[in-house]
Amino acid sequence: MLFEKYNNKLNHFYFKDPYKIIIFTVLSAQTKDEISLKACDVLFKKYPNVYLLSKADRKDIEKIIYSCGFYHKKSIFLLEISKYISKYFCCNVPNKMKDLLSLPGVGRKTANIVLTNAFFKNEGIAVDTHVKRLSNRLRLSVSKNPNIIEKDLMNIYNKK
Repeated sequence: MLFEKYNNKLNHFYFKDPYKIIIFTVLSAQTKDEISLKACDVLFKKYPNVYLLSKADRKDIEKIIYSCGFYHKKSIFLLEISKYISKYFCCNVPNKMKDLLSLPGVGRKTANIVLTNAFFKNEGIAVDTHVKRLSNRLRLSVSKNPNIIEKDLMNIYNKK
């Protein structure tokens, strides 16, 4: 049912709004997409934009995202990210790697996902545990560090 509700797209491509993409990406860390999407449904109805989320009560966010796991830490990140975007980027999710990396709790993986899915910019490769494992197995990289794996993969593949 959830799969049908989301038009068979249980991933970042479901969302077009950069705000929703960054929030979903933070919530989906170590959580199944289906669970993150359910939490996002409730969260986005109550807080449909960065500004409203920045004014939210952390305990309310925790209740909404509890099923996502690590809800205490994730609620702090969601609030910090939304407050930072509101204050420094006029409530617009930034569209540059260095600006995204300035957001609290945002690393290269999240920044790459946001740039690719929200702004159609190819700045790098989002290295998750699966990309890391396959890159090591295929000997495309021998590193365990996601940033080094990303650089190794970027050296192999043409940006286009």
